Amino acid sequence: MLVSRRHPWQHVVAMYAISSAIWLQPDVFVLHAASVGIARKGALLSGGKGAGKTTLALSLACRGHAFLGDEWAAVSALSGELLPLRRAASIRPGPHPCGLDEYLQKHACHVEALSDGTTRVRTRVSPVFPRAAAQVVPLTDIFFLRGFAARPGVEPFARHSGEVPPAAPLLASIWGHPPAERALYLLRTLGRARWWHLDVGGSPEETADMIEETVKEEIWV
Repeated sequence: MLVSRRHPWQHVVAMYAISSAIWLQPDVFVLHAASVGIARKGALLSGGKGAGKTTLALSLACRGHAFLGDEWAAVSALSGELLPLRRAASIRPGPHPCGLDEYLQKHACHVEALSDGTTRVRTRVSPVFPRAAAQVVPLTDIFFLRGFAARPGVEPFARHSGEVPPAAPLLASIWGHPPAERALYLLRTLGRARWWHLDVGGSPEETADMIEETVKEEIWV
């Protein structure tokens, strides 16, 4: 790999190394999603940028639930388990879970400026929420964040409606494999879990309540 000393190259090299490690593990899918462990069950929060994945994952971590990651989520196709893939949480301006603002005010955290002119604060989760220790849990629920609403809402994802689930695997999880075969493998892996549409609404705590109650509910759809 050729890089220029006149441009920031560390990120490029780091991402190449991470992507190579992901590519070498074909039985692990890495997706753009947040993941948490609730009552020894695994929940995946899938959505676009700014959909609320990090805020919701941190809100659940504030309650002592396992924080597995807020940007990337790893799912084992062999065991159907969510694997911890923690890194410093990337926190946008806006409503934050209980205790986070107080921590950020008392501690110096890295602030990065993005190309779109916005900023994010990066901080390790373990010092903020020490009870949210990482653990391996079976993937039981996937929440596809549909948008923002006045109140939070959840409804079963209609699997047979022809709608494609908006799961977003990293390219490194797809490289070097026949696309159709890889897509079927991914759907088979995610198909072991319950799928939900989630409307993020009210306060982060209200939406976290709904996620918590849904994951703990034993009725399958």
